[in-house]
Amino acid sequence: MGLLSKAATKSSYSGTIDNMGEALKNRILRLPRSNSTADTALNLLKAYGPFQAGFCFTLSAGEYVCYASGGAGKGKLRFPLRKIPENTGDYRRLEDNLNGIVPAGGRAWFFPLDRKNPCQNLFLCVEEGGLNPESLMLLLGELGEVLIPRQKASPGKKGGLLERGMKKRSMILTEEKNGGLETLIRRSMEGENGVGGIILKDTKGKKNFPAAVSGAVSSLGNMFPLPDSSCLVLVPVNIDQELLAHRLSKSLDAKTVLRFEADSAGKVLEILKSFG
Repeated sequence: MGLLSKAATKSSYSGTIDNMGEALKNRILRLPRSNSTADTALNLLKAYGPFQAGFCFTLSAGEYVCYASGGAGKGKLRFPLRKIPENTGDYRRLEDNLNGIVPAGGRAWFFPLDRKNPCQNLFLCVEEGGLNPESLMLLLGELGEVLIPRQKASPGKKGGLLERGMKKRSMILTEEKNGGLETLIRRSMEGENGVGGIILKDTKGKKNFPAAVSGAVSSLGNMFPLPDSSCLVLVPVNIDQELLAHRLSKSLDAKTVLRFEADSAGKVLEILKSFG
């Protein structure tokens, strides 16, 4: 996620991003947002990789479709879901040429941009001498805000805190009336030991604020609209909430009014009642 794919995830790797990587990360995160932002980011990443060519793919109707590239044209590049191994949240060497995307003799690497199974968004690169996949993975983990499509639909199976796709406001309000908000929160926490929460408030009167929050955190967790122009964001407890809240507030022009951790849906509701 970056903002926000593994954006603020506390990495399981032992290494850290070096000075060059930090400078590059900050430069990429400052890029103005447009349809070509991801392409620009990949071209900047090429020198750091280093890699011959890099591509971002998103899963659509059982195929991975390229939406951004660096060092090569993206054209209509695509390949079937079965070509990518199960997503473990880690990078992987690929032996397949992915329908000719990888040139003869080339070595490709797969980097997940989310933790879904199957992976919804991924980065692929064709190796060039000196590629350090762990360093690249650490950097990619900070760039989800830039690299993941903002308005992507939500294919794939449901379930788990990392389930993509926001709950529609009408559904949330209906569930609240029926006392079912706890059920929705519990579903979003399936398979998780705990949850981190952030409540954001729109202070500018933006009509699409819930949709903007949902798009920003869709690869990390779930968003629940709340009354008074506020939104609840639930993410895994291994996410750095302070950093995530800072980036969300800055990118969405919103105010962080509360951060918390909870080990159950009931605890989340208690916190919400105290807040409201």
